[in-house]
Amino acid sequence: MISEDEEMQMSDMEFESEGEDKAGAMRVPAAVAADEDTRRQPELVLEMGGLLLNDREWGRARALFHEVLSNTSTDCHVLVQSWFHLLECWAQEIRYQNNINKLELYQDCRNFVQFLVREGGAGLELSKLHAILEDLFPSVDNKFLFDLLPEDTHDTTLRGIVRMQLELCETFEPLEHSISEDIEELLAFKRATARQWWMFLEGDRRIDLSILGKLQRDIIQQATLVDSHGTEYLVAKTNFFLQLFISHYFSTYSTMKDEDDKVAECLNVLVSLSKRSLIVSQDSRLMYLYHLSMAILSLPRDTRDQDLGLVTNYRLQVESCRDHFLKCLQHLDQMGTLRSLHLKPGQFVLAGFILTSIVVTPYDEGKSVNPFDFEQLRILKDEPIMETLRGIYTNFLDLKLPEMYHYIGQLHCVARSLQALTSNVQRLGQTLRLWRRVAPTYSSISIDDLRQQLSYSRALTPSRDDILTILMKSVLRSTRETYFKIDLTNDIVHFGAEHRRPLTDFPKRSFALPGKEDGPLSQEYANDVGVYNDAEPARHARGAPLEQFFQTLHQQRDRQPSRTAPSSSSSNCTSNMATIQLYEILETMP
Repeated sequence: MISEDEEMQMSDMEFESEGEDKAGAMRVPAAVAADEDTRRQPELVLEMGGLLLNDREWGRARALFHEVLSNTSTDCHVLVQSWFHLLECWAQEIRYQNNINKLELYQDCRNFVQFLVREGGAGLELSKLHAILEDLFPSVDNKFLFDLLPEDTHDTTLRGIVRMQLELCETFEPLEHSISEDIEELLAFKRATARQWWMFLEGDRRIDLSILGKLQRDIIQQATLVDSHGTEYLVAKTNFFLQLFISHYFSTYSTMKDEDDKVAECLNVLVSLSKRSLIVSQDSRLMYLYHLSMAILSLPRDTRDQDLGLVTNYRLQVESCRDHFLKCLQHLDQMGTLRSLHLKPGQFVLAGFILTSIVVTPYDEGKSVNPFDFEQLRILKDEPIMETLRGIYTNFLDLKLPEMYHYIGQLHCVARSLQALTSNVQRLGQTLRLWRRVAPTYSSISIDDLRQQLSYSRALTPSRDDILTILMKSVLRSTRETYFKIDLTNDIVHFGAEHRRPLTDFPKRSFALPGKEDGPLSQEYANDVGVYNDAEPARHARGAPLEQFFQTLHQQRDRQPSRTAPSSSSSNCTSNMATIQLYEILETMP
């Protein structure tokens, strides 16, 4: 019989033996490749290669996959899995390694294509092939298409990545018409991406608008489909589309007005993806592209945009634009590229944020926040462009128009891309100076003097019509802060409620009724300027002199037989008063 001590000892020995077996089994993958002979089972070799692939031992893993592929007795299904593992091995090495054996990569890809063409895609998982091909093509993660500088054309690393993309597109070209439409579309997209990058690296900044149009249609169409590889592929397409859209804007300073709705639809697709995927919503590069595109779409298109609709709508548009610019700065900060403001896009974002903040300042009085108090701008306080932007902002608040214009002139890098916005800032400065500096100071001022008060420089002095436009639009928008009256005869503007009286020295009550020397003249006769006193009322033809129109009205009024004309002096005074009133009305017409 076995004693209790002997039984416990045997139990311990069994435990140690089981532990050794498990440890040995765990050590097999690391030693198998060197110790096993060449006549191993393909399935076992494939499994061991997969373990090495998971450990990122790509060279040893490829050796095992090549062993499986060289075995003539290997089952077709195992061959397909070996090819997938081999391409996945290359995809990982491309992602994590800078120096790879490109000749061996191209050779393996050519052999894979020949295998697929020969076998006709038997036993092929198209969704898995689609995912592997997506990962196999290297991506440019440290640059945007619109961020390229002239010196980037000599960047050997960047050129090497794009050249590899082109070589892989050429290698996989036989698959475009032999596997499936999805694979064909994927390879066409990869080729278009690589060619556009290569054009930019060669100094050709043209954008193929047909590619933009096709990407728009694909994104909108694929957003309604559900498939296994849709999300990542759709995100990649949207990423490239937004880079093309922004590059086109910085090249032409236009936003393809006919295509804005489609661009907005693509952006809505990205918003929907970000709500469904945490990875998408936390991708700073992608979110930066989204907010930059939204800022471009929200920018005023024309220097007269403020006059095309209600002030409230314009204010909301500019507020939205400002918020998107701020988001861009925050995402640049997260990417660690906030200080790359020597690039046009960075300066565009920074200047756009300050200028839009200036435009909404009058509407947020008492609640507005100094834009330079934001963390992102405090980080950049020593950048040269910050001095210029601070000068624009400070002089705008002080309503010092010549000084503000001097600093605006120093924004050479964004002069064209933000031209409409800077023009609106200048016009807003003139309007605020009129009502907050001139009107409270002067009870009466000539239009010529007012032109000097609102001038930015000798070359940029507003005309008489500009002054009248500013005054009348302030009435239309209910933004005037002081009552005013314009004496167009003497070209004088009167400010203050005390000027609420007729400009003429002959008020209506001083005229005598027809046939009566005493008594007041009827209001009807005093207001009559002869517009409706003829069967064919006088009309002012476009381009005809105003004097001719006034003379016609005068003749129609004076030849009415039903009324006894007043005295000569009274008639002249009445006609002059009516002429002044009508001229004031015509001056406000567009």
